[in-house]
Amino acid sequence: MDATSFIDALMNTLRTSLNANWSWAPPVGLGVAALFGITMLARGAKLTPSLAVGAVATLAAWAGYHFAPDAIQPWISAIITGVVGGVLGIVFVRFWMATLVSALFVTAAVGVYGYQLNKSHPDVWQDFESRHYNPELGVATLRSVEPEGAVATAGESWMTQAGELWTYLGQNVPSFQTTFVAIALLTSIAGLVFGLVLPGASRAVWSASIGTLMCGCGAVGLCQMFWPTAYGWMMRQDSSAWFLVGGVWMAGFIYNWMQTRKRKAAKNDDGEGEPAVA
Repeated sequence: MDATSFIDALMNTLRTSLNANWSWAPPVGLGVAALFGITMLARGAKLTPSLAVGAVATLAAWAGYHFAPDAIQPWISAIITGVVGGVLGIVFVRFWMATLVSALFVTAAVGVYGYQLNKSHPDVWQDFESRHYNPELGVATLRSVEPEGAVATAGESWMTQAGELWTYLGQNVPSFQTTFVAIALLTSIAGLVFGLVLPGASRAVWSASIGTLMCGCGAVGLCQMFWPTAYGWMMRQDSSAWFLVGGVWMAGFIYNWMQTRKRKAAKNDDGEGEPAVA
């Protein structure tokens, strides 16, 4: 399945899985994603620490609500754990930022590995697609088509589906699972070290990456829905599109990195005496 077919299938999934009352949700969501991406490209280095703290507090509140002891009301537990999570997020903000960068490194490395697998083992992917893709629905499923033609549509948890994909690739791609784990482990360590040693650069990397991703997804999705001519042109311009994506990422990285250094230099001028953040 090429990029165009994948995007078309994904958008068709959104349309078919929502009822008519929620037909406005996909374009609004894509628009919000694009605006968020622009914000991250312009102000991400400043906003990312606050977003990281908020994410930790939200995750802690969610855990407190769903795993509250019987003696405490769930909403009280959520408030307590949310406050504790927020405090821990502030105290260990550099560590949480490094964790985000580590996750970004792993995602990028696994994506590159998946692309290489698609090039080096096209027969495996073609066989998988023939077994797990339903062109009538326009959505990919990870349960094999039964002999009678029945296809699993929804109902399976994503964890079950991911487990089936993991097993399938492990059986058909030599050393897939070992290589995957090694790549994920090494890049996670590299990202964690990078985030801890170079906090300013790590903020810039995260901001540029998330901003570029959100802008790209929002723009492509909106064009697919409302401007098919532009969408078709973008899908045909493989090399130019990647050049544009790389240019947007680099511009976002440089701008955000310069902003972190300017703020640190301003603090140094006020007498704090710390070196500029790398």
